[in-house]
Amino acid sequence: MNTTNIRPLYFCYTAFTLLYQGDPLLCDLHTEVTLEEIKSQIALEHGKAITVNVQRADDIVLRKYGIS
Repeated sequence: MNTTNIRPLYFCYTAFTLLYQGDPLLCDLHTEVTLEEIKSQIALEHGKAITVNVQRADDIVLRKYGIS
């Protein structure tokens, strides 16, 4: 791997992590968030999506965002 690409990538990852962790809308997302999850969270805030939580028999909760 080319080491000249690692530093900017790490910088962007760190900056983005600090940015969304400090945002009241996005702060409850996990650290390896995807663009789809960010778009879903924003759609939820705008009332254009719903969240469906499904609890399995083994108590694992699955979360799915539905965007209309």
